[in-house]
Amino acid sequence: MPRLPAADGSAEIPTRLGIEPHRYGENLGYDAAYNRAFHELGEGVDLLLLSNPDLIVPPSTIERLVTTAAEDETVGFVGPVQRHADTRSIRSAGVRWACGGLPRHVTRPGAPYDYLEGAFLLVRKEVWEQVGGLDERLALNLEDLDWQRRAADAGFRNVLHRDAEILHHPPGEIRRTVGSYYQTRNLLIVTSRYCGRGSLTLVRWRLYLEGMVGTLLGRPRGPFILEGLRDFQRGVSGMRSSN
Repeated sequence: MPRLPAADGSAEIPTRLGIEPHRYGENLGYDAAYNRAFHELGEGVDLLLLSNPDLIVPPSTIERLVTTAAEDETVGFVGPVQRHADTRSIRSAGVRWACGGLPRHVTRPGAPYDYLEGAFLLVRKEVWEQVGGLDERLALNLEDLDWQRRAADAGFRNVLHRDAEILHHPPGEIRRTVGSYYQTRNLLIVTSRYCGRGSLTLVRWRLYLEGMVGTLLGRPRGPFILEGLRDFQRGVSGMRSSN
């Protein structure tokens, strides 16, 4: 659907900073928009930066990520420690995920993790060249898990920079509820892609119980979880039709 102009003036920020924005005129979805931007890159680009709009980025963060990427060509992804903007507590220092389970944020830098969340992520261009871009069938949510799994098979590593950080504003109600739809549907997609049938069955039951209990208790996320389960069963992918 058409993308409406931002009412808070944020759409004009790139112009004030001397940055030329690329306006596509429609809501392509998170993954598709990034992929189109990757295809439009000129020569001499070595690193790609993924960044959500609801962040505060300290001046030293990008420099530290770039330095880490420059030290080792096998580093495909570098991410900072993510903190909550309101409490400064750690939101994510990587994510743990295993077949049959739900993704869980690591809240202690240095603890084991399996992938880095894509809210703010520096990516080596060779990753895109060798394994392709973000999976547009996922649209958003868990595209970071899928991308890093594919890149790992090609020999690329992900690295958390413990001394770099960003501050993440709390998500709004729409982001939490609609995000539950994508998280549910896409978790089932990646589980079916990388795991066995038993793992998929286990995850489906866990999500079904969470969705049913949430719906019965009147929690806003409940119906979206059930919708995600239904759409996975129907083979639906890409952007949610009612977005």
